[in-house]
Amino acid sequence: MMKKIFIYIVMSATCFSNNFASEEKKVKEPTKRAEVLGFLLDYDGCCGAVYPEGAILEEIATLVENRYRSSQYSKLILASGSNRQSLLLDKQNWQINNNGSSFFFLSLLNEVMKKRGVNSFLYMGLQQDEERSKPTGYYWQKALDAIGPSITNVYNCQYTRIPKEDLTSGWWQKDKSRLISDICSKIAKDHKETQIDFVFVDDKEEILQEVSKNIM
Repeated sequence: MMKKIFIYIVMSATCFSNNFASEEKKVKEPTKRAEVLGFLLDYDGCCGAVYPEGAILEEIATLVENRYRSSQYSKLILASGSNRQSLLLDKQNWQINNNGSSFFFLSLLNEVMKKRGVNSFLYMGLQQDEERSKPTGYYWQKALDAIGPSITNVYNCQYTRIPKEDLTSGWWQKDKSRLISDICSKIAKDHKETQIDFVFVDDKEEILQEVSKNIM
């Protein structure tokens, strides 16, 4: 059984355009200073509360950078903390909320962090990869290839380029705490000898409470 050498910090947040109104809850105290920061972000109602234009992207980048530099981490890993774990769910939520692709947004955020001098990496694994027995990041890259270098707020202009079979997925996880723990475990498995601090950002208090219970 894999030893859990990481700690969790759970953060609730309102829309990021409202000056990061947030409240932190440390679930586990660190036993030593971590070298790596894992940052899991929800999208709808949080990062993607509105269509992700430059100003919001820069605000979120500042939040992440402040956390990274304040604790002197040597590496940042960005990951999706959203239920948009398949191309189908990304497309459907994009259509309903008119707020873009979560995959494209996090990829942009990763590039912004690198430009700010942060040693930033993007964890591109999705539950659809496992569902279809594909390599980690396979479907995330499919989305980026279809969207291209720019994005519009009309979902079907770009996702129609994706084959229909790739937009078919039966994955759904009602218990988001299990999803978050699973993602953290996969990242930690890739860093077995390194302590990691995980920050999970979500706008729903009940989800944060469930995550806290699941990892205590």
